Amino acid sequence: MKLSIYKIFIMSMLGTALLQACLKGELDTPPTGGNDPQIPADQIISLQEIMSKFYTPGKYTNFDIDKHIKCVVVADDKSGNFYKSIIIEDENSDLGISLLIDENEIHSSYPTGRRVYVKLKGLTISDYNGLPQLGMGVDNSGSSPRLGQIPPALMSQIIIPGSYNIPVAPRKKKITELGPSDLNTLIQIENVQFVNVGVNKKYANNQLDPPLTINQDLVDCSGNRVIVRNSGYADFANELLPEKNGTMTAVYSIFGSNKQLFIRDTKDVAFDKDRCGSGASLFSVKDLRARFTGAALPVVSGFVQGVVISDIANKNINGQNLVIQDGDAGIVLRFKSAINIPLGSEIKVNIGGGELNEFNKVLQVQNLENTNVEVLQSSKSITPKVLTVAQIDPLIHESTLIKINNATLINGSKYSDKIRVKDATGEIDLFTSSSATFTSNTIKSGTVSLTAIVSEFNAVKQLSLRNPNDIE
Repeated sequence: MKLSIYKIFIMSMLGTALLQACLKGELDTPPTGGNDPQIPADQIISLQEIMSKFYTPGKYTNFDIDKHIKCVVVADDKSGNFYKSIIIEDENSDLGISLLIDENEIHSSYPTGRRVYVKLKGLTISDYNGLPQLGMGVDNSGSSPRLGQIPPALMSQIIIPGSYNIPVAPRKKKITELGPSDLNTLIQIENVQFVNVGVNKKYANNQLDPPLTINQDLVDCSGNRVIVRNSGYADFANELLPEKNGTMTAVYSIFGSNKQLFIRDTKDVAFDKDRCGSGASLFSVKDLRARFTGAALPVVSGFVQGVVISDIANKNINGQNLVIQDGDAGIVLRFKSAINIPLGSEIKVNIGGGELNEFNKVLQVQNLENTNVEVLQSSKSITPKVLTVAQIDPLIHESTLIKINNATLINGSKYSDKIRVKDATGEIDLFTSSSATFTSNTIKSGTVSLTAIVSEFNAVKQLSLRNPNDIE
């Protein structure tokens, strides 16, 4: 039987891949030394020249040059925080790039500290949301094109191994100094700490199926922040975040406009100093409410996080206010000027410099800077708690979303009238601001289900609609 050249090629590549797989178990502990291949100097090109001549964000550029880049592996996939990729830094320009390989356990052949020569001919350079990458071809298997990975069978032909134990020294940087030339390089930041620490605050979550990757905020002592992104598949995912301050070594990355850091393992996190004051804690809304004892309380530092349950678009709320809910607790946030954050946005707010106090018996954090809001994601919903009128207790339900079934609207025909909500257990005021977009709308008749925010006005409990769709 005759075999086509194509079939012979495929069988040869599969044989190479199987041989590599058999060798992997023996290479978990890399030997010392190693030999660098004899590649002529005129075949070596710097990554800086590659980036200036061939790299355009958003485009896929194939290489047809018989050149190599001489690099050192600065991060591998051993801990699981890097997936099917290694990070390499160019020895001729100090720039770095992410090398995509369709293989697991890459570190058994190309561990951190090993010199590699990457043959460019046949490879493709592009980016992933702004992060430069090297791979092979274009992968159209998903909903949108992305850079293809180097097949395992071609790995040893493209990535030529050299010496082991090449020193890998991070460059010292400040959060504010991180820029394009630092992408895919190993950097070190001093005097930093995690914002959100404490009981059950972990790098990621490997208890779910699939495991959950989590962004943790890192802050310096001047309040500058950067994301530390941790894979749920990392072997340190279930470890608690260190509570102290110290030095972090990491690979600098980017996703769109978001700066990110990826640690290789927890040895990169040396936090052994006392925390600085600007690295404020993240309060739950429930804990924040519990701090109020009846008198105005300045908030020196801290963050609060929750989902916006008020609807600024329909204006049934003061333009300087937002109502957020975190679990079963909610609170009003009042800013120094009008703020436009849509209903359903999950936000994190720096409340340092604000004041915890009541306004007409409604608890709020006031005097907040508009620039202290970070939108984490949009279109997140809160499920309202189903209650009767008699069950509504402002001490428990204030500034949270509730739902009343089998109710009627009485006392008028329009929302601008003093409408009340009535069910079999009692009645409660329905507040509608004069500035609400629906104030002149005719109310719905008959039996309705009503979703609203629980509020108060001088100790008189009331409900506030977000928009007309809250009445079914």
